[in-house]
Formats: sequence, structure tokens, C-alpha cells
Amino acid sequence: MKTKALLVLLSLLLSSGCIKAQLIADTLFDEEVIIMYAEPPESKTFYTGLHGGLYYSAMELIPVQEDFFGRLFEDKNIPAVDLFPVHYLANISFMRNRMYSGISYSSTSSGNVEKNDSLISELNQYSLAAKSGYNFVVHKSVVVSSFAGLRYTRFKHLTNLRKRNLSLDEYLENPGIDLRVSQFSAEVGLNASFPINKNYSIQVFVSYLMGLDNYPIIRSDGNRIHEDIINPVKNNIIFGLSFGAGSHDFWD
Repeated sequence: MKTKALLVLLSLLLSSGCIKAQLIADTLFDEEVIIMYAEPPESKTFYTGLHGGLYYSAMELIPVQEDFFGRLFEDKNIPAVDLFPVHYLANISFMRNRMYSGISYSSTSSGNVEKNDSLISELNQYSLAAKSGYNFVVHKSVVVSSFAGLRYTRFKHLTNLRKRNLSLDEYLENPGIDLRVSQFSAEVGLNASFPINKNYSIQVFVSYLMGLDNYPIIRSDGNRIHEDIINPVKNNIIFGLSFGAGSHDFWD
């Protein structure tokens, strides 16, 4: 009887131990499944940014054919002003989550060139650009955007007699020269914005320019002039740097 009782007790203990072990295994397995398949809640960060850079705090370097007007005039004894690559820049960029857009205006004046005692030339140049793109890096320390856009660049070359007061005969013998050379270019590149605080930021951009035509548009005050000459703006890389005011807000 004692032996039978011990055997029954032992069998009950073993069966209860197996049931408990199975429960523990089932619990661990269930927890493992939960850990493996549970997805963390999605975290969304929203961003709005605005940057504005102004003259003397922003500039861009445009790849130009510096001797363009020297080639255009050849040996006509007209003082030619070289194109200047550095432009003072005024730009505005707006960013919203993944969207980037921007416009800019830059200009420079190369001053006067005097080649002889009778003539003086001066050159004014400016560039307009509109861009749109995608913010593929959005972080509180940097926002990086890819963009594509269109750029219009114009050069105005004026040549006149150095003498301020002229007779009519002197003017008719040496009329002034007014040439306006313009070019459209496509532009693709990258823009990086570095917020300093909520009110100021630094922008750096690099892009590649591609002329939309083989020859520039040449005009005078009232005429369209046809001449097969290389574009004044090269198919090359353009750099820009802008320190300005704005706002950069992140929220969940």
C-alpha cells in the first residue's frame, strides 16, 4: 500500500510539473511572439523652415567666360570689360516637411575699363533663379535638399565717349554701343541649411548649370543681333553661400 501510494504521489507530482513547465513555455513563447511582431508606434516630426539672405551676407560664384566681350569685339578697338564670376546674392528659401523651394537674385558691377583716350566701357550683370526640390534629410542640425530649377543671366555692356560734353557731330561720329547678352540655363543641385537658432541660419549650395541653347541672345536697345559665339555662362558648377535671417521649427 505504501509503495502504491508513493507511486501515485510521484506520478501526480510529475504530471503537475509537466503541466507547469508547459504553461511556462507557452507563456515565454507567447511573449516572444509579441516581442517579434509588435511594431512600435510611428513617430512623425513636422518641419517648417524659412531662410532669407541679403547682399554682402550672401554670394554665389557663377562660371563665366571672362573674355566673352573681348571675343565678341575682336580687334574693333572697343574697350571690352571682362565678365566677373562673383555675384552678391539676395535669396529666399521656403521648406515645409519634405518640400523645398527658393528664388534668388544676384548682381555685380565690374566697373569701368578705359582702352584709349576717347572711349570708356562699363558692364552690369545679374542672374535670376527659381528652384524647387525635395528635403531628403530633415534634422534639427541640418536640412539637405535636392533641387532642379531655371536660371536667367544677363550682361549689359555699355560703351560711350569719355568726353562728357559733345557736339552733335562728335556724337554722330562715335555713337554709343549698348549690348545686352542673355542666357537661359537649367540647374540641378544640392542645398544644405544649417540652423544656428530659430532666427538665423547658414545655407550652402552647389549645382550644375546646363545652357538651354548653343548661342546666347544678343540685343541692342532696339535690335536683335545674330552672332554665332559661345555662351557667356559655362556648363559647369556654381557655388553659393548665404548667411541670413529666418526660422526653423520642428514639432511632433
